[in-house]
Amino acid sequence: MADAGIGMAGAGRWRPSVPLAAIVSLLPLAAFAIAVVLMLRAERADRLAADITAAAANAAASIRHEVQHQIDGLTALAVSEALDRRDLPAIRLEMQRLYDRHPEWASLILTEVTYPAGPTTMDLRPTIDLRRVDGEALPPDPDPADAVAAVTGGRPVVGNFIDGHIPIRVPALRGGEVVFLLTALVRPGLFSDLLVLQSLPEGWFLALADADDITIGRSVRAQETIGSRAPEGFRQAVTEVRGGADPGQVTAGQGRDGPVMAQITPIVGTGWNLAVVVPARIAAAPYARVMIMLYLLGGVALVAAILLAARGIGRDRRKRARAAAAEAELLRRAAEEAAAERDERAMRLAVMSHELRTPLAGVLGFGELLARTALSADQRRLLDRQAEAGAALRRIVDDVLDAARIEAGGMTLRSEPVDLVALATSVVEAARSGLVTGPAAGPARPAIAVIADLAPDLPARVTGDPDRLRQLMANLVGNAVKYTAQGTVRLHIAPREVGGGRPPRLQIHVCDTGPGIPALLRDRLFRPFVTGAGLAGQPARAQGGAGLGLYICKLLAEAMGGRITVGDGATAGTCFDVDLPLVPAAAPVAPAVGQAADAPTPSGPPPSGRLLKILLVEDTPANQILIRAMLEALGHRVVQAADGIEALARLAAVPDIDLVLMDMQMPRMDGLAATREIRRGAVPGADTVPVIALTANAFPEDVDACLAAGMQRHLAKPIDPVALAAAVQQVAASPVPSPVPSSLPPPAPTPDPVFAALVANLGPDAALAARDSLQTFLLDLAPRLAGGSAEELRRSLHAIRGLPDVVDLTALRAAARRLEAAAPGAGGDEPAARAALLTALDGSLAALRRIRRGL
Repeated sequence: MADAGIGMAGAGRWRPSVPLAAIVSLLPLAAFAIAVVLMLRAERADRLAADITAAAANAAASIRHEVQHQIDGLTALAVSEALDRRDLPAIRLEMQRLYDRHPEWASLILTEVTYPAGPTTMDLRPTIDLRRVDGEALPPDPDPADAVAAVTGGRPVVGNFIDGHIPIRVPALRGGEVVFLLTALVRPGLFSDLLVLQSLPEGWFLALADADDITIGRSVRAQETIGSRAPEGFRQAVTEVRGGADPGQVTAGQGRDGPVMAQITPIVGTGWNLAVVVPARIAAAPYARVMIMLYLLGGVALVAAILLAARGIGRDRRKRARAAAAEAELLRRAAEEAAAERDERAMRLAVMSHELRTPLAGVLGFGELLARTALSADQRRLLDRQAEAGAALRRIVDDVLDAARIEAGGMTLRSEPVDLVALATSVVEAARSGLVTGPAAGPARPAIAVIADLAPDLPARVTGDPDRLRQLMANLVGNAVKYTAQGTVRLHIAPREVGGGRPPRLQIHVCDTGPGIPALLRDRLFRPFVTGAGLAGQPARAQGGAGLGLYICKLLAEAMGGRITVGDGATAGTCFDVDLPLVPAAAPVAPAVGQAADAPTPSGPPPSGRLLKILLVEDTPANQILIRAMLEALGHRVVQAADGIEALARLAAVPDIDLVLMDMQMPRMDGLAATREIRRGAVPGADTVPVIALTANAFPEDVDACLAAGMQRHLAKPIDPVALAAAVQQVAASPVPSPVPSSLPPPAPTPDPVFAALVANLGPDAALAARDSLQTFLLDLAPRLAGGSAEELRRSLHAIRGLPDVVDLTALRAAARRLEAAAPGAGGDEPAARAALLTALDGSLAALRRIRRGL
């Protein structure tokens, strides 16, 4: 029983020896079949080549014979005595007789040849054209170059397809000089008829092309192809034959209807080429059955091999699938954790930026205000030191935030035209005046020459991020000025060709004549918080700094697709080399965000412009006092609000507000939401009031968010009094819009069909009441749609579905349905759907406001 059990178990197990034995037994048969097929294929190929060559020779002989027949007829006419006598009526009669014997001719032309200035010049004048009656103006020769060749060579010339015909020319010589030229315009159908008469196997065809590779004859589909350019495969084969290849070689190519086998045969004395074409499917047909048998045998062997491998493959596939699923799950979790960490870093950066810049704005701003008061010399000196320390702290804060933001992957590079010459010049000018190095380092002294050396072949404009390019150059130039006691700091910018068909690169070199960098420090130079403090020979102003400037340069260069290196120190001083991609730009250069505009230094109210009534929306008391003092020093009136809701109330209560200065992060309603409400028309008559952002969030995406909400400008905290004065003065210099005279009637509204039907059913008063109720509801709904919780959003979307039809709400309801479909967990783009719903909400409110104005 034990033996029987073992036998049963063994019978149920997979035995790979069985299919393996089948495969081994099939291998000799498969090898023999392959050998037979290869032999048959080679024999068939040789026979096919011989048949093609024979067909080509016969067809070429027929074409040459026919061409010679045409030439002989013209030659007989060329020796006519009527030509000797120049008896044109007699010549025309003989030409007509010859023309009647050649129905394939479209016309017969006699051209008189004269030599007005000797044998080196000639004049060809058509004298008789059988297509024209006597006295009628004759057309010019269709191919003068061929005519000149026939006269110059004194021999017949067979031309190419032109104007629907093929010219064959024979010169008439008298006294060794050509005096007349006979031209027969042959219809190309003649050669197609010749090719049709050739005896060819089924499916084969012949094609004839002239010296310009234009089809002039074909045994099949002649009417469709005559006069058209020969296929690419034909032209390539002709080019090879003209280059010296064997014209009797059968080659594979691409025809009009698919792959073909063809042989090119030149037609001697014409420049024409004849092709015998065999479609590949017809050439392969004789051994197709044998190939099918081979495929069947291979299929049997393959099935046996599959049976052998199926068990192992299936087991391995399942194992790999489990491993891949586990790896995918790990990758998914890692991606989610990385995204969450990136978002958390971005949030920390935003909070840190705001919390650092806000008190710093107070320190610097109150120092600026204090500097305007009467101070003793000692007090002013102490205040200057305080301003220098504050400015140094601001640079360190900016560097720390920049480095952290780039490391976190939160920096987005812009791509726009940049004027390199203007950018480099502004960096150098700033270094000379101390704007790059800052008050702590002082401006470049007369002992230091800061030079911009720009290559003459430098493109005027390149594509890149102007702010980041400026930051990179300014850091390097400022660093060089900082560590150079005397001599030169040179900023050199030039393109560099790299060869190999690759695009050029942009090279930025910053070299100084300072003490240089020791080899030990050079290895750590681009790490964070590495400074050159204590180096021998450095000036006193080189002390201090966080050691982040070169580290940020390295991060910026790598983010822009380049790299930064430092010289080997073989010569005096230090050289930094930045290698970046060079992408020329032709569009006008856009001004860089944050780049200083032409603005005067404020010293009281602007000389040109009006005094403004300004609404200052700021929740921090210190900033309220500081900014209000700056504005009042310029002569403007200030109204204050502590958050967005209070700002809307102030706008509604205080008439004639000229400008709103809006903080971003505030309780109850932030600056972005408040600006959107203003632009949406929540306060009647205030939707066009200019709004300028005052925020400690100074990242480019923060600027974009401000502009998208409807603000005109963005000023980063700490507020620069010069920049604030320039922004306010721009508004002050703008003309006040002229009010519309009250005697003029309001513009006629565009009637809304839905509201018109409501008025017809309920009357104007009830319709207006419904309109007011709907507008109030939508205004209250907007903040919940923009930033409410998931439950608030769900209730709001449900409420939209039940809104009454006061105006056409089709777009609003459709946007609400799309947002429901894109809710978290449904797999849609929820942020885009929410933005689309807010846009539709704006449209509905605009429609309601138009009705209000119209009534």
